[in-house]
Amino acid sequence: MKNETSPTPARHTGWNRLLIFVLALALLSIGYLSVVQNTFASAGSLQTFLRDAKAFNYTADIVQAEISDRLPQKIKDNVIEQALIAKFMDFVITPENVERLADPGIKIIYKTANTPTSIINNKVVIDTTTYKTQASNYIASLKLPDAITQPGQDLVGSVPTQLTLVDITKHPNSPLALLIRMRNGLRTVHTILIVSWWVTVISLLVLVLLNLHNLQRLCKSLAWGFGIPAVVIIVGSWLFPVLIAILGPKSTDPIIGDSTNGLVNSLITNAFAATRNFGFICLVIAVITGLIYTFVPMHKTQAQLDATYSKVTKRYRPKRSRNAKTPTHH
Repeated sequence: MKNETSPTPARHTGWNRLLIFVLALALLSIGYLSVVQNTFASAGSLQTFLRDAKAFNYTADIVQAEISDRLPQKIKDNVIEQALIAKFMDFVITPENVERLADPGIKIIYKTANTPTSIINNKVVIDTTTYKTQASNYIASLKLPDAITQPGQDLVGSVPTQLTLVDITKHPNSPLALLIRMRNGLRTVHTILIVSWWVTVISLLVLVLLNLHNLQRLCKSLAWGFGIPAVVIIVGSWLFPVLIAILGPKSTDPIIGDSTNGLVNSLITNAFAATRNFGFICLVIAVITGLIYTFVPMHKTQAQLDATYSKVTKRYRPKRSRNAKTPTHH
């Protein structure tokens, strides 16, 4: 039963409402931006995030679709050879192999790049000469029958020397382009995150000082300040990915459109799911302060606190008056 005997009301004042709003906004920023920062904190954390989001699975599908579309017409016209190449790609271009190839590249970016990865001329291009040579030698080392080896060599030979991984003009919503942009914005995210933490600490201190003579209202304010972001983050972790998938832009590429959309949706879903832990922490704090406000008698504690504050104030004021010196006249 809510405490009815408190000598002061627990209604929020204008300053309380403002501080609750500022606190909730800061906590929301921390909840979402900390996920971005933690994801890009290191090569290992980024690779773990991509693995959990099944990004390598979708990337393997995209690579297979791109290569199949770029095959020479003579191979496309040969049903048997095309089927053999498809089987060969299923064997070689797997999520595990894509992750193995991505692992050194991600680590090199984090080790050698002093600045975030950039997109030059709206494109990210890779020279495939070395990779084609390695792939050709690998196929030959397998000593497979010529019926399988030759289509494999044809497949390697059909890969362009300069392979465009991202073309912003054609695929503005490409997942890789989004990842690069997010990497570039990591410094800004870090700055905003630090400011949000400071705003949170200052808001809590001001709330305590403002409600020092009304603990009941303080608990109520904290319950609202932590409860609002908790509900938004937890509910949003399931709702926002669905809304983005329905209302957000989609790739209409006839070759890789479905796989690209699946990859984007998977990354978004995994990112929002990572915010739930922070949301549950805020929810626990909100529930605890809400229960204290509702069930714990606050008037006795408030009276003790006021008495202590009064004693400290009385001791401090006489001390100041005794130490005050009267001006001397010469």
